[in-house]
Amino acid sequence: MHAHDSAEVAEHGRRRIPVPQHGQRSAPTLDPTRGPMTPAAVLGLQRAAGNSAVGQVVQRMDTGGNVQDMLTTEHWDGGSRSGKLAKAAKNALKLGKGKKGKGSSKSKARSLDEVLSSVIPGLLESLADSTGDQLVLFRTMPREEADEILAWQTGKKKTSDDWMESIPATGPGLAFNNDATVGEIPVKGHMGDEGQARHYYDKGTDEAREAKAVLKFVLKPGAHDLLFSPQYMALASQGEGLDAIRNNKKFEGQQFPTAADGEGNLPGYIGVKSEKHGPFSLLAKSKPSQVLFQTFVAEVVDVST
Repeated sequence: MHAHDSAEVAEHGRRRIPVPQHGQRSAPTLDPTRGPMTPAAVLGLQRAAGNSAVGQVVQRMDTGGNVQDMLTTEHWDGGSRSGKLAKAAKNALKLGKGKKGKGSSKSKARSLDEVLSSVIPGLLESLADSTGDQLVLFRTMPREEADEILAWQTGKKKTSDDWMESIPATGPGLAFNNDATVGEIPVKGHMGDEGQARHYYDKGTDEAREAKAVLKFVLKPGAHDLLFSPQYMALASQGEGLDAIRNNKKFEGQQFPTAADGEGNLPGYIGVKSEKHGPFSLLAKSKPSQVLFQTFVAEVVDVST
């Protein structure tokens, strides 16, 4: 499971970026005859009426039902472009095939400069207009890591958020590194659903648990609809849950960058890899990825007990 020579930047050399505001929670997507649409309800409609009849509902599922369902394979399977594709990928994994197939090499990473200058400004604009539910991620980690993250939230999150409003037009990475009042969220490993996190927290003796902590990462309203996209997320080349995301109708005509198979790491993106104790987990381990991830985060909460 698993940061300076000072540089002054003239005000005219900065871009003003709007601060995302928490909006009102949106109503769930509705089917006129069945009410709120959960992934299970959509699958039921598919069986009864065929995929094409409910395709538009499936593509809007991100804001319907329980937002935590986005952390399940079943949610993404419901919008699969092709059941045959998903089935073939699953069978290949069972046979030990396709581990390093054509086109599965790791994609090009993004630098801190690139993330700050080319990625975050547009992301903040999108988040400013975003409303709806808030996806929650969990991670079990050493207590020392948890203390660092909570200290970052108290001492540097707001100043970092404010800094992002006026990203320097030139040398943003150097400016970020040279400003002692800001910093990247110091998360060092994988995040997933609560079940995964509790599995790792509960392992071992009471003494071992005292050295661990479970943190909850609450994303900004509607941030999940942006997070799960090829612009911000990279997928390892194999894994049933990853194939379900990759083949979902929502991303037809788009291609996810490929993260490293082992850890799901690709600097400048939120990486995703398969898990033994859950469908998949998300990773923001490098500084470019941590800075990107913190832009999605509203707050971090200690939920160890």
